Amino acid sequence: MQRTIEIGFALMLVACGGAGAACAKSAASSGDAGAASSHLDVPSPEIDALWAAAASGEADDLARLADREGSAALAEAGADPNKKLVAIHALAYADGFAGLPFLAQAADGADATQAHDAVDSIEMMAARPRRAVDPEDALEVRAACTQLLIIAKNAAKPRPVRVGVIRALRMWGDRACAPPEEIPIDLDVK
Repeated sequence: MQRTIEIGFALMLVACGGAGAACAKSAASSGDAGAASSHLDVPSPEIDALWAAAASGEADDLARLADREGSAALAEAGADPNKKLVAIHALAYADGFAGLPFLAQAADGADATQAHDAVDSIEMMAARPRRAVDPEDALEVRAACTQLLIIAKNAAKPRPVRVGVIRALRMWGDRACAPPEEIPIDLDVK
């Protein structure tokens, strides 16, 4: 069986010829676990170009990167200090919530720029309408909501970070992200 899979994969690569990137993506979608993570492990000029373009901060470049990499891969790439800020920005455009815990950690971090940018991305995610795929990320959402509530209650955090987090928690009220009575009101306009 393994030999049959190897032969099939080799034939597909030969048939693809010069379009290796497109075929690798096709192989990843066909269920080959080794190919599914190949774009993360092997540097690709195409992916490097997307990251370089997204570093400009332009929404369309960030959206292209988010579409290509996906939420989980962006969060994983965020472990690289050279890619962290770009990953934070791109996650605002990614489908799903697999990167939400990464954003919550960045919002809770000591770097003020990353914290503010992470909160902006969190708010953009919270403003999106709910979709049918959202339940797939339930564990990630729960973990992030717990951390976001802690940030919202932490009076030592900068006011703009707390305000953004509180806004996001309120927008996710329909998803039971945080009990409404636990969301702080000390920053509300009176």
